[in-house]
Amino acid sequence: MFSNHRRLAVVEVTRYFDGGTAHESIVIEEVSMSCGLSGCDYAESYGEAELFLALMGTGTTRSLYMLTVREADTHRPMFDVRVEAELDDLMERARRTNRPPDDELRAVGVSYARYLVDGGAYRHAPHFRLQIGDRDEVLEPLVARG
Repeated sequence: MFSNHRRLAVVEVTRYFDGGTAHESIVIEEVSMSCGLSGCDYAESYGEAELFLALMGTGTTRSLYMLTVREADTHRPMFDVRVEAELDDLMERARRTNRPPDDELRAVGVSYARYLVDGGAYRHAPHFRLQIGDRDEVLEPLVARG
């Protein structure tokens, strides 16, 4: 889902004194969200692709993220990856790597997305599922059932 949200940013503040009177000028510009997608938690450019990672849901035992990849120049969707992790597995990985759990999930998910971009596997399946365990990962294409 593309976002129409806009944010205002202060880009310049000028203060000067004229004969004992203080003047201030503030320039405000409209900027779009850095991720380009609503609810995005992380975004990066990778070659000709843009990667967006968003938290879709978290429960008492599992977290679900959606990683969406699109062409940088046309913004045409390339593929998406449903990233799932058990909380205990994610916490164990985070302890081992000395990173926060979300950072660990992001690092693993983004590395797989880069792999799919580089290898072109997304041309055969536009949807994938990545299950992150405490010591391993399983990436599989999602096949539409008819």
